[in-house]
Amino acid sequence: VSAESDAPSVRIDLAVEAHLPDHYVSDQGLRLEAYRRLASSSTQSEVDEVVAGWEDRYGALPAEARSLARVAALRVECLRTGIGEVMGIRDEVRLSGVRLRDSQRVRAERLAPGAFYQPDTGSLFIPAPRPLLPGLLGFIREMWPPDSPAAMRPEGSHAAIPSR
Repeated sequence: VSAESDAPSVRIDLAVEAHLPDHYVSDQGLRLEAYRRLASSSTQSEVDEVVAGWEDRYGALPAEARSLARVAALRVECLRTGIGEVMGIRDEVRLSGVRLRDSQRVRAERLAPGAFYQPDTGSLFIPAPRPLLPGLLGFIREMWPPDSPAAMRPEGSHAAIPSR
């Protein structure tokens, strides 16, 4: 539950090992603070800053912490583009809260062959990329480049405001 009810939120449900292991950050209070700082990140540069702080303080990231940082990066990309939900379903990933123009549908199919868009629900289904997190980040960044005009973002969305 968010303290700010108006704050945009993103639901991410993927089968990945993404956490700070006890052996990496042994103190529970420090681990909770690390999670809080990462969760409060709203841009990629803020995620990068948090991760750099972990590396300075605790050393190289173990695989689970790298995955956690990628989930955070995915979350800020969703906030930027207006995607409200990312859900892994078998061998697919559903991106919800998107409205695509015809040209964007073609782009999605080119970037992820087999992609399927449901305009009535605002859901874009893509084959689950391998590896999952870097592939999803790459797809979203190519589909809606960070430096693109707002017209390239999901129809009706604004940076950091989900379209629902």
